[in-house]
Amino acid sequence: MSRLTRLGLLRHAAAEYDSPSGRDFDRPLSPGGCLQAGQVGQDFVHDHAGFDLALCSPSLRTRETATLVLERLASPPEVRLVEDIYEATVSGLLGVLEAHPVARVLLVGHNPGISGLASYLCGPGHSLSPGDLRIIDFEPPAAHPLQPGSGHLLSQ
Repeated sequence: MSRLTRLGLLRHAAAEYDSPSGRDFDRPLSPGGCLQAGQVGQDFVHDHAGFDLALCSPSLRTRETATLVLERLASPPEVRLVEDIYEATVSGLLGVLEAHPVARVLLVGHNPGISGLASYLCGPGHSLSPGDLRIIDFEPPAAHPLQPGSGHLLSQ
């Protein structure tokens, strides 16, 4: 079992307000959100080391965001769609991370869970807007990194 050393938290980019099905789950990225995700991917290539695994909510907007961000990488990580990320609370996201014990994980999801997790790990006041990416390091690798205040925010 690997110890978590780096966690990326990516909130999906800006999405359309409606979907053809009428379901929130099926909302696509807006044209601006597609551009936004591409820019996050470009910045990601220049500013951050890779990840071993990407855990992504199966909603359309998170899948589209993950694709547009990760396609910029020379060696993108495996992407796993995880139902429990959609509409997850902080405790639900902690459970998802504990169920996938790898050293470097990118989590692609939704608010309020993603912002809540950033605040839980790095201290209060972290709010991720659509398309925001936060990189959190756990250095030195802690035996139990998913504790309140255990993360060091690298990017904002």
